[in-house]
Amino acid sequence: AHGVLAAQYGVSGAGLNTRLNLLTGTGEVIWSGEVAGESGVAADPVSPRVAYVDGGVLVERDALSGKELRRLPGVSAARYDGSGGLVVASSGGGVRWLPG
Repeated sequence: AHGVLAAQYGVSGAGLNTRLNLLTGTGEVIWSGEVAGESGVAADPVSPRVAYVDGGVLVERDALSGKELRRLPGVSAARYDGSGGLVVASSGGGVRWLPG
């Protein structure tokens, strides 16, 4: 209902890359970007927040405006927990739960 963060994976001369598009519920692109490597994406089912990982940094965005909400270094993967929290994993295997 809030929007979609779509990831398109590709390969260029520099290697793997991920093209990201944040779309409104009506399909309008409100933000787009590209990250090196394969980026995982996640969407919060209870609020208008989406997140992706860019080179070990979690970036969270508002799905209604496209504005960046926060950046967290040292993150290899992230998922929303279904009740507004964000679960992040570090490359070393540590796991943290962050409030919404």
